Amino acid sequence: MREKTNASANPVLTFEGKEYLINELSNEIKESIKVLQIAETQLKMHEDTLKLL
Repeated sequence: MREKTNASANPVLTFEGKEYLINELSNEIKESIKVLQIAETQLKMHEDTLKLL
């Protein structure tokens, strides 16, 4: 899953080879995307911590 933005400020979510306009998704899906982004950030942080240990 990857999120990108373009010049028109209409963010696009690319998931399994398909692109979705985030502004057209339901609020529930938008919340899920935010939660996944937070989880991904936390995973990266913990992976970095493991590398240091």
